[in-house]
Amino acid sequence: MMKIPVLQMSGEAVIVDVLPEMTIQELKRQLKDLLRADDESMKAVTMVELLVGETKLTDDQTVVEAGLSEDVVLQVFFTVRSVECSHQNEVGRSLRRQLRGSSDEEALFVVNIPDGVTDIPRTAFTDCRLVAKVNISNSVTRIGQRAFRGCDALTSLRIPSSVTEIASEAFADCSSLTSLTIPDSVTEIGSGAFDGCSSLTSLVIPDSVTQIETGTFASCSSLRSLTIPAFVSEIQGFAFADCISLTNLTLPETVTVIGRSAFACCGSLTNVRIPDRVTFIEEKAFSGCSSITSLAIPDSVTRIDWEAFAGCSLLPSLTIPDSVIEIAREAFAGCTSLSTLTIPYHLTFIAERAFAGCSSLRSLVIPDSVTRIGWEAFLGCSLLTNLTIPNSVTEIEGSTFAHCSSITSLVIPDSVTRIGWGAFKGCSLLTNLTIPDSVTEIACRVHLMAAAQ
Repeated sequence: MMKIPVLQMSGEAVIVDVLPEMTIQELKRQLKDLLRADDESMKAVTMVELLVGETKLTDDQTVVEAGLSEDVVLQVFFTVRSVECSHQNEVGRSLRRQLRGSSDEEALFVVNIPDGVTDIPRTAFTDCRLVAKVNISNSVTRIGQRAFRGCDALTSLRIPSSVTEIASEAFADCSSLTSLTIPDSVTEIGSGAFDGCSSLTSLVIPDSVTQIETGTFASCSSLRSLTIPAFVSEIQGFAFADCISLTNLTLPETVTVIGRSAFACCGSLTNVRIPDRVTFIEEKAFSGCSSITSLAIPDSVTRIDWEAFAGCSLLPSLTIPDSVIEIAREAFAGCTSLSTLTIPYHLTFIAERAFAGCSSLRSLVIPDSVTRIGWEAFLGCSLLTNLTIPNSVTEIEGSTFAHCSSITSLVIPDSVTRIGWGAFKGCSLLTNLTIPDSVTEIACRVHLMAAAQ
């Protein structure tokens, strides 16, 4: 094995291990692979030339035949395949076809956006899978809708400080993008702008951004850390949905809206604190966040929408503040580790399947404000042993406490007039049950008659 000093075009030298019998063609391939990892431009190399002094080496020579040794400096020159696009007409069909490539093409492109260009137009480089690097000039102020969508060879990106707007889906499905710098000049990031950038590991959103739009960073499945700027007031629907590697989340106090499925299926997220200005947690906002162990809901919240925290299977305890007047259906369904629960005193209705499948819940006090308990509200709460139904409840709907298999005794208050179908189905240990005279209807197959006898 020989160690050969190789002088790069940058002026830096590297030491390369080579075999004496290796051909110059094999050495070229080795050098290309070696240097490829250091610069995205290397992916666009189409030609490698090796020189000793003024002499160009030929592919069929061996290392020994070329006279290479530890004392001989080998110079390497690369030809990089690049394109320069100064206006929309240059990004025409033929160029886009070339950048999209074919299955047998290997060499990639570096795209240079030169000075003077202010707007990268809509769909300019959509699905150009051979774009390895983009050099955006400081004259660009806007990156258009879907401009680089599907450029799945693009690994890093520096957006210049001249840019103020990144339009919707501008870099969506750039699945190899690992590094991203968004400057403070950017005030608007459109919906789905980085949706599907599945290799992106960290992200700093500048303070200039005040709203995170729908699906902006959805399915960034490698994103582990996230900084949301201090002046963001609204996080719209699906903004960070399916960011399955995200572990910690700090929401600034300026946030007033957490949209539908904003953090849905962020399965590694462990701690969530809802800011004090939020009044409404929208549907599925944190559904499927199966690693959450700590959840703080502030007194400002008045409504928790359907499936907002469904499937938060490691959440051990929950205090819902008295400000909450509505818990929608399946809001906490499938929170299988939830053992203690405090229901607010102003709640009038516990919606359908609100706590279904909370199989670790052991005791439950329903406040006097509740007048109605929806169907399957506590279905499958199999460890629930202590249950108090207040005098305010007028109806127990179908399957409300079905398969609460640890309940042994229950008193139904005089206020109840109807018991729905299957209300206590599967309550196999229920031996003591008091049904008051106020009950005028017990739906067919209510599954409590044996206990009542």
